[in-house]
Amino acid sequence: MKQCLSELLTLVLLLMLYVTGCGCALVVSPTGPTLVNAFVGTNVTLGVSYSGATGPLVTWYMGTVRVAIWIAGYSIPPDIAPMYRGVLSVDHSGSLMFWNIPLNYSSTYTVQMMKSGGREASLNFTLSVYDSIQDISVGTGVQDAIEGGPAFVLFYSSVPGQATYSEWYFNGLPVADGPVYSIMEKSLTIKRPSRNDTGRYSVVLTNPFSSGTQYKDVTVFYGPDQPFLEVSPTKATFVAGETLSLSCRAEGVPTPSATWVYNGHGLPTSSNGTLELMDVQPSQSGVYTCVLLNTKTSAHLEKDITIEVRGLSTTAIIGLAAGIPCSILLLILLSSLILLCVFCYKKKDRSPRYPVSRAVEKAVVSQPDLTKPHKLLTSGLKQPPNYNLYCNQLLFKFHVLNLKKIVSYCKYLQMNLDIRLILFVLLSVDLVMGYRPVNLCFLLQVLWCAMVEAQDWHVDMPTKTNALSGSCVVIPCSFTHPSSHNPSVIIWYSYHSTKYPVVYSTDAEAVIKPFRGRTELIGDVKSGNCSLKINYVVPDMNGYQLYPWINPDTVSHKFYWKTVMLNVQEVPSTVDLFVEGEPKEGDTLRIICAVKHTCPFFPPTLSFGDTNGNVQNEQTALGQGYWQTISTISFPAQVSDQGRVVGCWVSHMRRPTVPKWMEINLSYAPRSVHVSGENSMAQAGGKMTLECRSNASPPASSFLWYLQREGPVLGLTTREKSITITDLPPDQSRFYCTAQNTHGVANSTSPFIVTAECQSTTYDLAVYPPSIQPESCCMIHPPALRCWCKVQSRPSASVEWRVDGGEPHSVLTDVMAVSVRQNHTFSGKIRFNGTFRITNVTCRAFNAHGQQEHTLVMKELPLDVAIIQQPPNILEGQYITLSCVVSRAFPAVLSYSWYQLRGDRDVLLSEQSERLHLLAAGRLMGPYRCSALNEVGQSSSASTLIHVDFTPVISPESFCALKNGEVKCECLVDSYPAAAMDWVAAGVQAKQTVTTESHGSMKSTLTGRLGSAGDRAIFCYAANEHGRHHLQLTLTGLSILLLPMALRSQLQCVELLSWCSGLSLLSTSYRGKGGTGGTSMTHLWKLSWRIPSYSGQIGSDDSQAKNMS
Repeated sequence: MKQCLSELLTLVLLLMLYVTGCGCALVVSPTGPTLVNAFVGTNVTLGVSYSGATGPLVTWYMGTVRVAIWIAGYSIPPDIAPMYRGVLSVDHSGSLMFWNIPLNYSSTYTVQMMKSGGREASLNFTLSVYDSIQDISVGTGVQDAIEGGPAFVLFYSSVPGQATYSEWYFNGLPVADGPVYSIMEKSLTIKRPSRNDTGRYSVVLTNPFSSGTQYKDVTVFYGPDQPFLEVSPTKATFVAGETLSLSCRAEGVPTPSATWVYNGHGLPTSSNGTLELMDVQPSQSGVYTCVLLNTKTSAHLEKDITIEVRGLSTTAIIGLAAGIPCSILLLILLSSLILLCVFCYKKKDRSPRYPVSRAVEKAVVSQPDLTKPHKLLTSGLKQPPNYNLYCNQLLFKFHVLNLKKIVSYCKYLQMNLDIRLILFVLLSVDLVMGYRPVNLCFLLQVLWCAMVEAQDWHVDMPTKTNALSGSCVVIPCSFTHPSSHNPSVIIWYSYHSTKYPVVYSTDAEAVIKPFRGRTELIGDVKSGNCSLKINYVVPDMNGYQLYPWINPDTVSHKFYWKTVMLNVQEVPSTVDLFVEGEPKEGDTLRIICAVKHTCPFFPPTLSFGDTNGNVQNEQTALGQGYWQTISTISFPAQVSDQGRVVGCWVSHMRRPTVPKWMEINLSYAPRSVHVSGENSMAQAGGKMTLECRSNASPPASSFLWYLQREGPVLGLTTREKSITITDLPPDQSRFYCTAQNTHGVANSTSPFIVTAECQSTTYDLAVYPPSIQPESCCMIHPPALRCWCKVQSRPSASVEWRVDGGEPHSVLTDVMAVSVRQNHTFSGKIRFNGTFRITNVTCRAFNAHGQQEHTLVMKELPLDVAIIQQPPNILEGQYITLSCVVSRAFPAVLSYSWYQLRGDRDVLLSEQSERLHLLAAGRLMGPYRCSALNEVGQSSSASTLIHVDFTPVISPESFCALKNGEVKCECLVDSYPAAAMDWVAAGVQAKQTVTTESHGSMKSTLTGRLGSAGDRAIFCYAANEHGRHHLQLTLTGLSILLLPMALRSQLQCVELLSWCSGLSLLSTSYRGKGGTGGTSMTHLWKLSWRIPSYSGQIGSDDSQAKNMS
């Protein structure tokens, strides 16, 4: 009995101790910071320590949701909420551990400890999980930035990666919120744009683990400013017959287009605002107006200049009158001189015959020995000369003189080699036949002259060269010449079968279009360099064959036998972008960007955008008229650079191109090694598969596994990445791994703990509270919402649904809830046409033994899929990038698809990334659309039609019709962007109406009345930011208003009959009477009823006019 009372007393004391507890206070303290930042996929611990109690009850909450419970120091493993298993665990001190922490685990965590007696203590932690900031894009609104116009907005987005801090920069300088800029959460607003705001805007996004930069080039359009007019040559007064040019320019972006107007007539003006007036006359004196138009700002300005042209002066007329008889007198003198020369030549000196008497002739005939002179001729008399010897000597001297002249003047022979050889043979035969004992040295001198001294010309240059439109091109050229020549002048020509069109000359007026004012000689003639530079290449130069001619006035060598052909290209050369070598972590990473070009004086500029590093630029000559510009950026290689996308931007003569992109591939040893498994809880005797994961490049290829239970760490025999553990003992097992690649080895820093529990034999008969499974979730297919809540419980649980903390019917229609055993389904349609966003759906399961509430993960289709075009405006031949952007998607987008509408079906393109790069060809491209796919499903964007910019084109169907003095003209224009259209019609009276319609193409209509003696030339002008065209419509129809009244009536009848019968009236007679005297007139008409025709002239500032009819 006493023993029972003793045991009962002990039990009561223990019960009192449990209820009241001891007097020590329970204190919970952090072992580290309470504000914790973690990188997604790493291991994190919220460390705590406690005092004042032994074995307290430890409970962790994520927000308001309980995620773990455990009695500290007990051998029973912690109870982790099912959906958090494999990620969360509690260590021996009660600290909460995260394994491979996901991105959605950012929250406020609370640890609550309770000791016996009901005393408790708690501590709060704030955990933020971040991902790397990637894929930053900066966009703008649809409107352009115009000086003095509305505010201009730039905004950014980044997927994935959340930024904790953002900062805007303008041309590298920080931007502050103030009177100029307004900075919101994700946008920058230029309150009142001005030209000084043109430049590069960049945004820098940072979080505790990464940062990223992206930029956007913004151009603020302005102008035209005050025009600047110039007359060349600069004179106050011009004389009839002279040539002058008027130039007009003004500052503005884009460059304002200029048009010269005289007496209401639009005059053909070049693209740079220059008007050429040739052979001016006094009638052209007056006020010339320059009209400047900016197609972007829609602003225009006008400025006048007065030109005075006078006729010939009195002095000039007297000079001409006196010059005519002087010219006739000079012609007579020259003719007399020519006749005198001919007379003198015929009467030139001849060798006289020696006089011989008859007696001597008789003696010579009777002389027996003809080889000796008769004695009568020698006795006391002078011996006659030897005529044959004398003639031979004269002939010899003549040939010698000719040879010496040929040799001395051989350097002036400009004939080719075969002609010189023929001349040498003829001279040699002449010498030998004329005098046999000719000296051999003369023949050698002639041979030396023909073969050595008169050597041929040779020009070395490529046969073909490529030139980028808008840039410059240098044609390398060198030549060799005979040593006796002294080159001093070089002129470049374009090959022509009958003419010699000049491409370069010191006489600029002699140069043909389109080379005038664009060519210059950069070679030194004295050193044999004839290289030519062509500035601002235009497409009209394509196909020209050029060649140089040295001293064209004196050299007859056929230089046109070798030419160089110009091939003008609109698309720049391909950009080469690559990484030097195979960089490793810690090395100096060198990225090289190279582009080939033909303009060494203005080489292309290369930029690596927001990539920071040491940049070096160099230019090398490749030969044959090509150079290469190379830009190299260097910076230390870090692991964060792996997979980083780097771009190279190339600009030719301020003409930007689409960047070339590449991805950095870096080698480094394994890091972030850890063991991963599906679940850290298992049944004793069961099996589990674990995987050794790491971040390595190249991926780890060799692995080691280690196991620790109660004793030391043991090595396992497997060398594979994955390991399957069987027959797990009822205890905790700690697994470690080592990963190795060719660059190093690394160990896992934290163990993966597997807890195996013995299964109760009475489990099947047990009852237990509800447990919501982790696969429970919601999916949104706007406007439909469908949720699944999978519950394990015994007996079966009931489920209560809450939407945004309230009743589902408040935000949903057609609500339906279905429960089949452990699966509970909830569905409905979102009110407000799907524009209202549901933030959370809560599932609460309960039975007689307990309850559990869980906020379901919201999964939804990719929303607001759209295509963004960069750059917004393109010309044919440029590259364009289409980006498929998604405003919101969870889970993240897995893949992208691109489609092009061809005919009546969509064609799937090969590109599978979020960017599609295209080469602009034609005026319309597409339409294109993209789709984004995630775990929930696929969403597609709207179709996007790409408009390629081009200069206005005036249709030949444009016309002017004249009937009864009424003028009606229609001008049809195809242009993108839309053209500004205008009419110049001096001969049409002031009452005119101009309307503009847009139906794919633009149409401008002019109506009015033609004056009785007006100018019938009518001009239609169309201009946009890329160029300007005009069409001249000349009325050629007969205006009845200009005829006498009686004749007008007759013609109206004839026209009516012709219209009805479809025949032509070949002739008719008209006899009219006027006044009292009566005058008879006969008119022969040939009339055909038709719409009055026109003769049109299409003009462009960059090309010659073409006649049309």
